[in-house]
Amino acid sequence: MANLFPPNDNDFSNGLGNFLTVAAANLVALGLTAADITAGTDAKTDIDAKIADATAAKEAAKSATGAKTVSRQTGDTVLRALIKKVEATPDVPVALILDLGMSVRDGKPTPVHPSTPTGLYVIGNDTGVNMLKWNRNGNKSGTMYIIEARLGDSAVWQFVNATTRPDYEDTGRTPGQKVAYRVKAKRPAGESQYSNVATVYDSALPLAA
Repeated sequence: MANLFPPNDNDFSNGLGNFLTVAAANLVALGLTAADITAGTDAKTDIDAKIADATAAKEAAKSATGAKTVSRQTGDTVLRALIKKVEATPDVPVALILDLGMSVRDGKPTPVHPSTPTGLYVIGNDTGVNMLKWNRNGNKSGTMYIIEARLGDSAVWQFVNATTRPDYEDTGRTPGQKVAYRVKAKRPAGESQYSNVATVYDSALPLAA
């Protein structure tokens, strides 16, 4: 029975048409009447009309979407040309530039705000060197990374050092002493949020070889 109701519209219409044709030729054997067939035929006629309407609507929508895309591209080209003319015009007031929705260009590069470093981890050694490493997270070469540490159970963060590398060796520490670290990126445009906190010797772990 389930095969008589396929999900595809055209398959459903064809299946209904086949059913009605066979049923009309075998009314008595199937216990059906001519009125039953008429009701089915009316339903098929309505279904076919609605399928045709839906297909036409889809084609119209597809055509409209294509026309909109072309129009948008044309508008983009025109707007870019107008912007270039405005940019080439000297002494246009900044307020007017902003009212147009344009960006003010002063010939200076746009400052790049740094991203927050990620994946910070630290490994302690019995030589008193704690080795830190983190992910740049898209920060460009030359970005400065500020390293801070918190000793033992202190709540105070202390400046350790700054580097442009994504790793650092913190020397002179006491092997086995709990130290928490965090890192932030710094560029002329500002500073990022702090990275995750990485802690060494947090639970009396054995020293790394």
